[in-house]
Amino acid sequence: NKQSKFWMYETINERLRNDFYQNAEIEQLMPLLESEVLSARKSSFVAAKEAL
Repeated sequence: NKQSKFWMYETINERLRNDFYQNAEIEQLMPLLESEVLSARKSSFVAAKEAL
């Protein structure tokens, strides 16, 4: 049913998000990318591509 399908995708998305942000390399990289985006040295799209 639709609710089961929703929760399947919600569970997948949550797991992917958690695994991504708990990765040691990503934990180190994100502050640098955030700084570059906030100072307009890098676009948000380029930063996201680099993180992925």
